[in-house]
Amino acid sequence: MKRLQIIRPDQNKNEVIDTRVAQVYKDANEIVVITMKNAGVVDEADITDLNLVIRKMAEKKAIYKLLDARASFDMDKKAKLLTEKEELISKTKARAIIEPNSIKASLHNFLKQFSHDKYPQQFFTDYDEAYHWLLDLQQHNNLGF
Repeated sequence: MKRLQIIRPDQNKNEVIDTRVAQVYKDANEIVVITMKNAGVVDEADITDLNLVIRKMAEKKAIYKLLDARASFDMDKKAKLLTEKEELISKTKARAIIEPNSIKASLHNFLKQFSHDKYPQQFFTDYDEAYHWLLDLQQHNNLGF
């Protein structure tokens, strides 16, 4: 199977949208990359803005998402509830989440086995590993498996 190249925002001409809490772009491989910023407390308005940007990038299609959550931020209660609500209605094919350390990633991967996600989701500490996981899923799905 041919390995696709990792695309960084500075390598393509796709639109990069900055919000107060994240930078979002869709790369040439059709992966929406969300990079969280050191934003302090993320509130409901921040999550609303972020969700609108992600929906714009998705163009009403199910998408592959890479969430780089290694920055320093915390979500207030209303933001967490809105995030959970959005997960119920979002069109996601798969999501890779990059954690700041292996302990968090391992814990989340362990807890994930008890949840009932609508799509594949995996936690990582390395950007390239997370990106390649999404590419492999994408190629597998495109081949009709």
